[in-house]
Amino acid sequence: MQQMTERERITQETYYAIASDWAREHGNTEYWRQEFEMFRRMMPRGRVLDIGCGYGRDYHFFRDAGYDYVGLDSCGNFLADMHARFPEAKLVQANMSSIPNLFRENSFNGFWAAASLLHIEKKDIKGVLNGIKRKVRPNGIGFISLKKGEGERIVRMEREGWASEDVRFFAYYHEREFTKILIDCGIAPIGIHKREAHEDTWLEFFVKCI
Repeated sequence: MQQMTERERITQETYYAIASDWAREHGNTEYWRQEFEMFRRMMPRGRVLDIGCGYGRDYHFFRDAGYDYVGLDSCGNFLADMHARFPEAKLVQANMSSIPNLFRENSFNGFWAAASLLHIEKKDIKGVLNGIKRKVRPNGIGFISLKKGEGERIVRMEREGWASEDVRFFAYYHEREFTKILIDCGIAPIGIHKREAHEDTWLEFFVKCI
């Protein structure tokens, strides 16, 4: 794996510590169903990279629809859980900055990045997006979800009954801000939606690699 920043290290250590608690509390395997159905209409088949796959909450979407799936995550505890439940799934343990070193150019038809790129520092986000784009074929489809807001910071959240404190880094964006970043990276937004969820607003980008 690529060397991590201090903020990435803190976030990864937290995910290792809270993996079982996180999986239990985020067990709604239909959470991104509507977004997946939109993705499938844009890219009905092919090889897809699930960036930040976690414990495999979204895997069944791609499996049941017949995609050639590869899941990537930096947390070994998540991947161990996913492998135990879905031993047939292709999984890679690595951070998102490592993608350029892991796969052949143009080896995916699309990518899925649900609530994962928000853990990348803003100074590094274009590099990560460029690395992803190099692995996706021209006109390949992607999905990205981020939290709406200002700036970037370490966030501490109280989680009663969890094994460890929830301390993670988040980068927040406004629609226009992230749209410009995508265009600068040669990734075209083809659909942008907002979704309210508890105290957060998700920004959802369906994109095409051009």
